[in-house]
Amino acid sequence: MNLEGRVALVTGGSRGIGRGIALSLAHAGADVAVNYLSNEAAAQETQRAIEGLGRRSRTYRCDVASSYPDVLAMVDAVAADFGGLDILVNNAGLQAPRSSVCDGDLEEFRRVFDSHFWGSVHCSKAAIPHLRKRERSDIIFISSVQVKDQFAHRLPYVAGKMALEGLSSMVAQEEIWNGIRANVIRPGIAESEMGWETLKRRDIANADDLLRKAPFKRIAKPEDIGNAVVFFCSNEGSYITNATLTVDGSQSSWIPPRVGA
Repeated sequence: MNLEGRVALVTGGSRGIGRGIALSLAHAGADVAVNYLSNEAAAQETQRAIEGLGRRSRTYRCDVASSYPDVLAMVDAVAADFGGLDILVNNAGLQAPRSSVCDGDLEEFRRVFDSHFWGSVHCSKAAIPHLRKRERSDIIFISSVQVKDQFAHRLPYVAGKMALEGLSSMVAQEEIWNGIRANVIRPGIAESEMGWETLKRRDIANADDLLRKAPFKRIAKPEDIGNAVVFFCSNEGSYITNATLTVDGSQSSWIPPRVGA
């Protein structure tokens, strides 16, 4: 799968799944712009890793959820710096503390929901005019297996991901005649700070014991999600749009849901 000559922007690309996606795109030949919010050192380290693969890379600090003008300026800068834009990966988003609908903090709900949904709206809206200029372009939306296997006390996160998937479907239908493909990837728990925090929230104290029971003897690596992104964006995935791919090793069959409040 060859992405030589293509330019990608990965939001939340400095760490975890976002970093895995950025590196997978670079391995496949793409130049990669790395968006980040707060961890400049991690973003710069990801940039160096991409450049070490012989690809161009730059970092762009922007809170994609809060200000559309800022996002527009970032996307325009990426297109100017790299000579265009072919791929947008909407990956940025926040985890949420466990809370019920009744007792949860509404401002926290809005903050988490906005990070997933409005961040993706802002980036997609800003990127589409650039993507339309290419013969073929792609938007990938990183959702979550929790949309399928919903657990209580996860409203803002799950609602944000469900809204993100609706956005992907709208983009796929509206932009198909402009050569833009839009697809969703639903990762399960992956090796990242967010992934290990999710295991803790499931009251799984001994991760090693859990992994011994896993059918593949591991949880997802960030590059597992990155490889799925590369497939969708490659010639091998050129006839696929408005699709959803789950990358979780059948997580629901071996990771128990949290019991109780």
